[in-house]
Amino acid sequence: MISVDGTTITLTRGDTESLVVTVTDAEGNPYVLGEGEYIELCVKAKPTDADVLIRKTTTDGTIAFERADTWGLAVGKYAYNVRVENGTTSYHTIIEGKLAITAVVDDAAD
Repeated sequence: MISVDGTTITLTRGDTESLVVTVTDAEGNPYVLGEGEYIELCVKAKPTDADVLIRKTTTDGTIAFERADTWGLAVGKYAYNVRVENGTTSYHTIIEGKLAITAVVDDAAD
């Protein structure tokens, strides 16, 4: 299960889910990614940590979580941000928040 409440994303540990990110400009109009631009989600235990736990990129706004992305994480809250980037000169953070990983009831299938 995945849900979004404000800037908190809640995801059940090990689930395969998709998160759709919609980017708008200052006037609220849809922003179309330019040549070479992409959206990146970065998750860390704390914002100041060097180690990235999850890094996902997309050019169509859909961030797909695979089982392996969260299965090894402990239940708890992590820091994330989403940026629009071109990988070389342009980096624009569009949201920051918490990723809450919740327990799976039946983890016997691991």
